[in-house]
Amino acid sequence: MRALREGLTAAGIEWYDDSTIISDNTGITRTKFVNKYGEKCSVIYGVGVSYGWNEGLLESMPPVHLNNYYGDEVEGWLTANDIIEAWI
Repeated sequence: MRALREGLTAAGIEWYDDSTIISDNTGITRTKFVNKYGEKCSVIYGVGVSYGWNEGLLESMPPVHLNNYYGDEVEGWLTANDIIEAWI
């Protein structure tokens, strides 16, 4: 998540931390921002919660690679670079 936030900052994109604590000191680290298409984005990392967490990867809503079909779908197993390349 740090790499994503640093990339957003370097690109001049405003973001905010919307992280939450679930219980027992576990939680979801969440970064929210508006991408270059004007879409509101939420990227999370949560141990045992997000897709790809066990490999240190991020989950995004809306999806990065699903050709403009969003619905209620999320996309996991993303690197910060995947997100930066698609949306900055």
